[in-house]
Amino acid sequence: MSNIGYTLEQQPVGKEAIIQVCGKMREVKAAKVNGKSLISKRIGFQIQDLLDMRGAGWTKKVFKAAAKTKEEIRLDAERDAKQSKPGDVKVHELVRAGERPAYLDADKGANGGKPGDDWSEVPKKTTRR
Repeated sequence: MSNIGYTLEQQPVGKEAIIQVCGKMREVKAAKVNGKSLISKRIGFQIQDLLDMRGAGWTKKVFKAAAKTKEEIRLDAERDAKQSKPGDVKVHELVRAGERPAYLDADKGANGGKPGDDWSEVPKKTTRR
């Protein structure tokens, strides 16, 4: 859910599905038998993290760097050099979980942006003589 939540919530059908799923997760998290929770604390915390992420607009803190293009690294370095003070260390960054990656956008494809145009045909070798 954390991987596709943002993209799914952008569509009307997906938004309804997310509302239902999050409601069910709240019920499961709150369910108790004889005063004891039905789920482990670990699962309860994972559910709470997901609900908190949704409440924050599907943003979460990431403590390890994600793969970036050379251009993104250069722009980040320039921005950080202008904004930060000497000696400041960036420990985490906020990312939008489940957002469609920029390289998949139609207008940024390698061959004009049509889906499937990034693949090239490779001729098959035949073994017949």
